[in-house]
Amino acid sequence: MRPTVFDREENRALSEKKPSATVRGAGELSGGDYTKILILGSGTITGDVRAERLRSFGSGELQGFSEIGSLSVVGSASLGDGLTAGRVRALGALNVRGRLEARRERPAVNRGS
Repeated sequence: MRPTVFDREENRALSEKKPSATVRGAGELSGGDYTKILILGSGTITGDVRAERLRSFGSGELQGFSEIGSLSVVGSASLGDGLTAGRVRALGALNVRGRLEARRERPAVNRGS
């Protein structure tokens, strides 16, 4: 079985070897293996992408399959061929075409004192 971005030892190895990328304004990024991806504005990622963390503020479009350790979306994001993620947070709209696999986290409840 192939290790995923969720394995801690694999994450350390990925961080040491993989680049990070930022899209500001409007831009396009090729798919591949990344440590961190940040989209500020409107960004498109062509091809399959694997990253420890992806944060999108504005509009993001991922056209291939995505394997993301932690995905945060503020605004809107569209994922083309499916998503495998450890953590997903979305404030706005998140559209996943294809299969979605993510860990389930129960929200914290503030019961007051």
